[in-house]
Amino acid sequence: MATRALGAATLIAALMQAAPALAQDGAVPECRTMLREEWADVVRADRPGNPPVITLGPAPSVAEPADSPQSDALRAALARMAETCAADRLALADILILDAQRSRYNAEPQRALELLGRADLQPGERSFGLHRAEVLKATTAARRIKPAWPAILDEHEALLVAGGMTLERRFTVQGIDFRAYAHKDRAEGWLLIGLRPNGEIETIRAGEPDWSKRYGSEAGKRPFALSNARCTTSGQYFEGANRTFDESVTLDHIVSVLAANYANPARDANRDDIPGIPDFCPNLKDMLPGFGPVLEYLGTEYRGSSAGYAALDLTLALQSEDQAERAAAADYLFDHPDAIEPINLIYAVTSLIEGGDMERATFWYFIWQTRTRPWMAADSNVAQLRGALASGIGPVLLEWAGSDYDALMALYTRAIRYELRFPLFPGRPDGIGEAEWQRMIAAAREENSEAAMLGSLPLKAEYDAGRAANGLKVGPWTDPGQPLKDAWR
Repeated sequence: MATRALGAATLIAALMQAAPALAQDGAVPECRTMLREEWADVVRADRPGNPPVITLGPAPSVAEPADSPQSDALRAALARMAETCAADRLALADILILDAQRSRYNAEPQRALELLGRADLQPGERSFGLHRAEVLKATTAARRIKPAWPAILDEHEALLVAGGMTLERRFTVQGIDFRAYAHKDRAEGWLLIGLRPNGEIETIRAGEPDWSKRYGSEAGKRPFALSNARCTTSGQYFEGANRTFDESVTLDHIVSVLAANYANPARDANRDDIPGIPDFCPNLKDMLPGFGPVLEYLGTEYRGSSAGYAALDLTLALQSEDQAERAAAADYLFDHPDAIEPINLIYAVTSLIEGGDMERATFWYFIWQTRTRPWMAADSNVAQLRGALASGIGPVLLEWAGSDYDALMALYTRAIRYELRFPLFPGRPDGIGEAEWQRMIAAAREENSEAAMLGSLPLKAEYDAGRAANGLKVGPWTDPGQPLKDAWR
């Protein structure tokens, strides 16, 4: 995606008629030192629980007048931070966005827009998508979204084109004005952005559904489907769209499917009453994907490379939508496996899978199985969650690792032995005494011992024959990724 400003009329200029004051690209040492010391505390004070829940007193009604005077306990701190970071472009943008979020939640959308207008971010930068989301939400709260939509969609179109898509056609179906974009690689299908007369955006994805890409399909018969995303709808499929995705699928076919569905009130009854982007919209990244991911602040953005994580920060970072943030948190957890409750280790395993490190992922998955056993025995809710996570991730890893019988046995052995070495998480489930807890841990380790786990496998010849009979690969691992660290022994 492009990394410099684009020629399309930007949303901010259209709304505020003011260009942001430009700051330098490089980090300002005084600013970054302050943020390493204070940013996490400010984010934590802003969102004492999981983001993006904010804050001081009851949430205001959307019917309250905008720009009403507010007493914001963090406003002075944010202003001081913005002054210190005035010459640090990226840091200043984060401070302004956080301040703008608070203003929007405090029913001051005009102040939020003014703060956002001072931020200078480029496509592809971490906070770009969040900035655009906040502008859309503040504009909606100020009841100015309908006249702003043309500039918004033009900017979004420029980003799509820069990312490899082309505008194929504009058309109208049942009063909804659509822009249809095709990937340069025709095999990826189409993206359709529709603007309803009431000012509501509807996004249609036309192509191979995600479930097919994840789980595969019959050779030569890729499925084709249409699904939509609005603020209250995501993943609704359209009748008459399902067919094989091949060269015969055209945009004309898609238009005909939309026309038939939208003409049927029963198929088009789920409409939002509020035009634009309400503050509760969960699907913005799906509705306007050209703006990139909407990454909320965790408080860990400015932590030093050698700094640790608070337990809550580590939990949030492991589940962040930012892949780099997830990977950094996973690396920290592998070096400090006792830092948070063991159930969270599965998110670090997922990060390894994303990076193609299948050997490491399988190794830590085996450890996760052992470490979560006593927690599962103590809490039925943990047991249900563990079962759901294992059913989604376990088969993928075991199918891969199971191709090489000897390597699988060695990996099991190493994981079981390493789990015995590093410290346990210091906490334990409520209502369980220390003696009982130690007994439960010992029982879990016995269930996952070398004798129990390796003894449950058949002999190599029988095992390999069974895999081959089921059409599974038998032979050395394919693409194992990075090898295990020497310290993991």
